[in-house]
Parts: sequence; C-alpha cells; structure tokens
Amino acid sequence: MRFSKANFKTPLFIVCILLAALTSFGWLYFSIIEPVGFTNLYLVILYLVTALLSYYFSWIIFSSSTNFKERVVLTSIISLFAAPVIMYLLSFAFLNTVFAVERSKFEKEHLNEIEGNSSFYSIQQFAKKYYNAPLVLGGYEESWALTTLNIPQASPASLRSGTGYCTVNMSKPNLQYMYSRSSNKIKYEDWEIMVLAHELSHCLDRAADLPVGLGEKIKGVSSLAPSVRKDVKFDDIQTYLKAEEQPETQLWREAYADVFAIGYMSLVKNGNISDLRDSLIKYRNGRKEDVTHYTACWLEYSKTVANPKTGFELNAWANFIRVKAPCDLKIENKDFE
Repeated sequence: MRFSKANFKTPLFIVCILLAALTSFGWLYFSIIEPVGFTNLYLVILYLVTALLSYYFSWIIFSSSTNFKERVVLTSIISLFAAPVIMYLLSFAFLNTVFAVERSKFEKEHLNEIEGNSSFYSIQQFAKKYYNAPLVLGGYEESWALTTLNIPQASPASLRSGTGYCTVNMSKPNLQYMYSRSSNKIKYEDWEIMVLAHELSHCLDRAADLPVGLGEKIKGVSSLAPSVRKDVKFDDIQTYLKAEEQPETQLWREAYADVFAIGYMSLVKNGNISDLRDSLIKYRNGRKEDVTHYTACWLEYSKTVANPKTGFELNAWANFIRVKAPCDLKIENKDFE
C-alpha cells in the first residue's frame, strides 16, 4: 500500500486533497447544524463527495494489490460505508469534546461571578439600589456562543433586555483579551467592571422607551438617534425595532454607554478616572473601523462636565453628555447602505 511520486504531481490528486480538506469542514458544519435542522440534499452531497474521494484514495492505496476483485471490494467498503461513518463519528466526537470543555470552563466562571466579591455582583447591587433594575447573568446555553463564537452580535460582553429584567452575557477570557488592547495603566478588575457598567447602561437606556406590558404603546424614543425618531409610530413596535437597527442609533447608544461607564467608575474611584477614560479613548481610537462604537468624541467631551455625585444622578448625567456633546452621528459606511 503506497502513494507513488507520480500521484503527488497530478493535478487531480492535488484537487482531491483540497476537496478532502473542505469535506472535513463540511462534516464539522453538519455536526453543528444537525441539532437545529439541515437539508437532506446537503447530507446527500456530503456523503457522495466523501464516498468519491475515499474511493479515489483507497484505489491508489491498494494499487499494489494483484487481486483486482479484492481491490474493488475493499475500496467499495471503505468509500460507501467506513469513510462516511468515520467522518460522521469523528465530527460529533470532536465538537462534543470541545463543547464539554467549554461548558465546564464557562460554568466555573459563572459561579465565580455570582458570588458576593465579583464585578458582576457589584453592578447587580448598584442597578437594584439606584434604578430598581434586575440584572441576571446569562448561563451557558444563552451566553457562551454570544461571547465566544464569531457570529452576528457576538461580543466579550453584551446585554439582552427581557420583560422586567436584563441579562448580561460575559466571557472573562475574552474580556481579558479586550483589556490587553487598551492600556497597561489600569487594572484588569477596573476594566472589567467598567465594561459591565457599560452593559448596564444599555438596559436602562432601552427600558426608558419600551412598554412594560404586552400590547402597550412605546413610552419614548430617547435611546434612538434623533435622525430616526420621526419614523417611529408609538403604537407600532416594529417601527421602533427598525429604528434601533440603524447605525446612527447604535452609535447613539454606545456613546451613552461609554460615558455612563466612565461616570460609574468616577463614583467607585472617587473621581480618579483619568487613566480609565484615557484607556477607553485609546481603545476606541484603535478601532475606528468599528464605526458604531467609535465614541471617542463623547468621551473627550465628558472631561468638560463635572462628575456625577451619586448613583441617582448617573443616568441623567450620561444622557446630558450624549445630547450636548458636539459630536457627529452621521455614519458614512457602505456596509450600512
């Protein structure tokens, strides 16, 4: 059983090697989408490609066999049964192992975060005390993919508004990577709680607009960019949801969130926030291509406004800066056209 040197030089062999690599990814993709649904056509095509490739390679491997019939039987068994089954089992085994490891690590971090000495616990108590806003920490099923995988809306930390509460999603390892791109003048613990304060603000900002009960009218449009408010009908939630998807609204909310986070840290640090604010400005300036998060202008303007004195003032303080700062909300980006 051997590959000859001639095999490696043929264009067909090279193409088959590339197809085999793609097929391996195809099986991994299948193992991901299988629990939520897939098309039968996809599986048929994947099976046929796997069978053809394995037949081709098996035929080469058994080329030294003098028994033609044996060669046909072996290559047929491998290509039609063994190879597809092995690919199927390996793909699921690989993903299940990865998910098991990630789940164990995530749940350990989750338990640490709901204890009384964690950053999340501090933000949770602050939200309850000053704004009567219930915060919960997202578990593995809800948070892991949103804080780990490269999928739409994924981020090291994010927030989801629920009916009467808000869920914070966070991944400490990814937050630590995010921190490494900011500044070494501040402690990671301060960076982490500042990010969580940022997420809390999204809960407060959106909650000021949305109705409390089912079927009720929208309460306001303050969390929407001024340029899109005219399109909102207070008795039609769909118009509100469309307006909040606009990049101008995303930037409007991120500006408020970053300023809110700085204001929160001023309360924690007794006003000593120069390094924290500069670190966040540096981080935003280093990611100018992320136009809906480029809030450096608002952060610079916040230097001219006296810090809030209590947690009760923080919400209004951040919104005042968002409104008064001479910053441009216009986003010129073809991705949003």
